[in-house]
Amino acid sequence: LNVKHPADSRVALYMGYLRMAQGRPGAAAEFFTKARHLDPTNAVISYELARSSLARRDAVSAEAQLARALVLNPKL
Repeated sequence: LNVKHPADSRVALYMGYLRMAQGRPGAAAEFFTKARHLDPTNAVISYELARSSLARRDAVSAEAQLARALVLNPKL
């Protein structure tokens, strides 16, 4: 995703935001998943995965992602 900094999760996160804005939550989830792989302790990424799950009407996944986000950052 980012040739100069391949381990930078922000590029994947921003691509996920873009796909959500385009109304493509499935594609967004793919980018958010890549971002989480690069930065597994980032609570915002888990939160965004939850949002994309809700947009795809997958409440079970959304709940799991929100729980993960709250474990990572209870103030989120």
